[in-house]
Amino acid sequence: MKAIRKAAFCAAAIMLAASLSACSGRDDKAGSSGKSTGMDAAAITPSSSPDHSIGGQEPTESPSPSASAPKPAETPSPSASTPKESGSPSPSASAPKPAASGKPSASPSTNTATAAPALGEKSLTAYFGFADETGTKLMIVPDIQGEIDPDALSSIKTAAGAGGKTLPVAYAGVQQGDAKDNGRQTASNFVHMKGYVFQVEQGTAQPNATYYMLRGEQAPEAFFPVEDRKAAKPDASLLKAIAQEKKRKVDQAWTIGRIDVNGKPMDLLLIQFAREQKSMLASLVLVPEKSKPLYKDFPADYDENSTWTVDDGGTMNPDSFSLRFAARTVEGMILGMEWNAAEGSNSFLLQADSGKLADLGIGGGRYMSP
Repeated sequence: MKAIRKAAFCAAAIMLAASLSACSGRDDKAGSSGKSTGMDAAAITPSSSPDHSIGGQEPTESPSPSASAPKPAETPSPSASTPKESGSPSPSASAPKPAASGKPSASPSTNTATAAPALGEKSLTAYFGFADETGTKLMIVPDIQGEIDPDALSSIKTAAGAGGKTLPVAYAGVQQGDAKDNGRQTASNFVHMKGYVFQVEQGTAQPNATYYMLRGEQAPEAFFPVEDRKAAKPDASLLKAIAQEKKRKVDQAWTIGRIDVNGKPMDLLLIQFAREQKSMLASLVLVPEKSKPLYKDFPADYDENSTWTVDDGGTMNPDSFSLRFAARTVEGMILGMEWNAAEGSNSFLLQADSGKLADLGIGGGRYMSP
């Protein structure tokens, strides 16, 4: 499948969760119960001068949630971009259910070096929303498996995104939509869509931006400040060390964002490695100071038109990725990511884990093609 458009939207939603899992480079399959070893945010000591030897101190280990992606729903839903048959990820307009309970394991982190506020085990949900044109309302699109329990909606009190900032929100009810709905999940179509509407109670959301919805009122201190850093070039010695570790030449590399952890910066990179026959590889790379970089790998088969997403021209684009937020949890740091493509965007959560950025199996997409 390459340039299939509307006819493939339903199939793409069904393939989303499995494709995200396949691209993580792990052996576990969608819906498996394999466990991972978490790394508490306090164990990651960032710095603007990272250890480029790649052989620094190993991160502190503690129990963490299953990183396996959930089995996708088998009911149809539109997709924001057509997935590749190789199993590479692409944006989708349906949010898959999180694995098991949809939240990290209840097992607390063994690292107690910090008493800073953290997201609790019951804070995470399966839902992403987006803002209207005024930034005063957010909407969750109805889940493809049916209506969302009003009690679950009423428990959502916080929206996270746009520079790591949080907004207090309150569930305002169901908007039924009208005949002018054009099927696009965008701010301009907000008033015409059917969906679950939330009122922003303080501050203003970034118009048309995606937000992750959390249960309960979350302390802003649980979220690290993040900023766009696409103008910054990655350190050459760091890239050399990464190439040696991955045993693959770096073709292109970009800085995506920076996380300010207790006043010390930690960069998130996007790296595209050199093509080996038809084998392509790109990675999101989180760079701590005293431990090895953590990777989220995206392997794919080369296609000159659509390698990772439809119409990507066979190359990664740093402007397609954004770091929405980073937060401390009882299991470790989580990152809220958004990946834009030709027909929409996909949002997903990653957890800083020992040796990798583990996919939590919580994601959602928006179809926005003109």
